[in-house]
Amino acid sequence: MHEASLAGGILKLVEDSARREGFARVTALRLEAGQLAGVEPRALRFALEALAPGTCLDGARFEIGRIGRTTIEFFYHAADEAAARAMMDTLKASLEARLSFDAIDFEPEIVIGSSPICSDRLSDELFDVAAFAVEDARNLPDRISFADHPSRRGATDRSGSMLQDLHDAVRTGALDVHYMPKLRLADGEVVSAEALCRWTHRDHGTVPPMTFIGLAEDAGMIGDLTLFVLRRVIADQARLLANEGIAIAIDVNISALLVGSAEFCDLIIAEISRASAPIGIELTETMVIGNRDVALVNLRRIADAGIRIAIDDFGVGLSSLAYLRDLPAHELKIDQMFIRALTTSNRDPLLVRSAIDIAHALEMEVTAEGVEDEIALALLKVMRCDHVQGYHISIPLPFDQFAHYLRSQAHRQILGGQAQLRQSLSPLSIAASAKA
Repeated sequence: MHEASLAGGILKLVEDSARREGFARVTALRLEAGQLAGVEPRALRFALEALAPGTCLDGARFEIGRIGRTTIEFFYHAADEAAARAMMDTLKASLEARLSFDAIDFEPEIVIGSSPICSDRLSDELFDVAAFAVEDARNLPDRISFADHPSRRGATDRSGSMLQDLHDAVRTGALDVHYMPKLRLADGEVVSAEALCRWTHRDHGTVPPMTFIGLAEDAGMIGDLTLFVLRRVIADQARLLANEGIAIAIDVNISALLVGSAEFCDLIIAEISRASAPIGIELTETMVIGNRDVALVNLRRIADAGIRIAIDDFGVGLSSLAYLRDLPAHELKIDQMFIRALTTSNRDPLLVRSAIDIAHALEMEVTAEGVEDEIALALLKVMRCDHVQGYHISIPLPFDQFAHYLRSQAHRQILGGQAQLRQSLSPLSIAASAKA
């Protein structure tokens, strides 16, 4: 998710407000991990939800945009920069109060980046500027940055070219696609993988996916970016089959903005029909819920075309049982926040086991994300999880390394020596530990 962009409805409010009242600011407020590093991401989400109502001062009208994993987005009015500074100082001080989460007290660390809304900047560049203002703020003593301040233009000036650079990278293919293997627990084989886009900028180095994917969505380039990834995957599958004799299924992530387009879904179906091996799509649970009616129609058309659909990041959204019943999905991917807590949480093992059972009852396969150690792997095996994914299996790999990984069959060593460990982790012991 782009950390400093606004949802479409908020963008319309921003445009109308700027034209009517002349001066306003788009702001991205980031909650730094700080003392929360050991309990991310649940604590961060909890803190953001607790802080969001606080982004309202007496006499000030703050319009809240999206609440992301580490950010709150909003816009507000101020007479001038001095007034804006005073408002942000007050807001920051009021939000940095002590919070309590899971019996742990912590003090949020707030970073604020603000960008002016002007008549000549009612475009996607506005959101890019706000994103870099946040980055700029992290290096300032007061951790508040105004993008238009003369002393702070060094970091934010680069935002003007970032969108064009991304456009050029998509057009010329100057992006990479890495592959995250998925291990089938029944036999220890890697029979599928997830395609992940990566961008190394010539000046700024590695650009986080949540940043450039958000930029692509805001700039209307997400369709081109998705097609680039899809076509690269099709080409890489063909290379694997020709050079290694390996046909492996690959899943491609699809944006919420695209699932709502029947035309783009037709294009996806047509592209996948020419692949030499199966290609599926992944979409987040929260994304589908946000576009429920339109998404369900288009997803059923995709499923009817024989394309597998996986629901990513399950557990962090607001799904109901009826919704899972109606969803034409073949696979449920349990979010890593639950998997990483399998060996430390009192409740997460029970939640994971229940999610697996429900998915199986609905004839879906289950993949656990974020598997990072042998104990979690053994627990998931006992719970009858179908597939696992995470750094214990492999990091995301460039194509050549991915091909070597498959060719060497190194993954077959992962389940070796686990029989004794799994024997000591019966379903009853898992349930007992979850209730302790």
